[in-house]
Amino acid sequence: MSRFDHSLGVMLLLRKFKTPLNEQIAGLLHDISHTAFSHVVDFVFGSEKTHDYQDKKMLQAFELQGINRILKKYQINPAEILNEKNFPLLERKLPDLCADRIDYTLREPWFNRLSKIKPKEFLNHLKVDKKHFVFVDKNWAKKFGLVYLKLDQVTWCTPLQASLYQILAEAIKIGLKKNYH
Repeated sequence: MSRFDHSLGVMLLLRKFKTPLNEQIAGLLHDISHTAFSHVVDFVFGSEKTHDYQDKKMLQAFELQGINRILKKYQINPAEILNEKNFPLLERKLPDLCADRIDYTLREPWFNRLSKIKPKEFLNHLKVDKKHFVFVDKNWAKKFGLVYLKLDQVTWCTPLQASLYQILAEAIKIGLKKNYH
């Protein structure tokens, strides 16, 4: 699974729920500034508590990759796309559901064989109500919550994962300090 797969998934999820085109574009581009090793760079540059190093680099990524020029060509305001507050279905704070969280929570366990429930089964029990994703019944909400909890416990927040992030971050810091490019 790649960051690109995830970004396409977020965009397609937003399309499925008939969001405006600008929100779909924001979904496609929401992780464009992620670097190699993704959140390891948060440990390199001191944002390991907030995990927002990439978010702070979005404007720069849009400019460097020519995205601003492309968006403007189609009369789309890059500042609007960059402001996640404009897109309530794309991004929300935990524990609320959002397209970003739904996609990675359904994609990772299926990809890593941690769940036998097909993502489409979850999506069939999901709807949008007043600009919020909600499950149509408590059983599916609970199943989703349990999948998320399992991912947190066996993938994202294990001592091994934290150690690997820290070791790789320290190696990158040493390389940067010694000017290895």
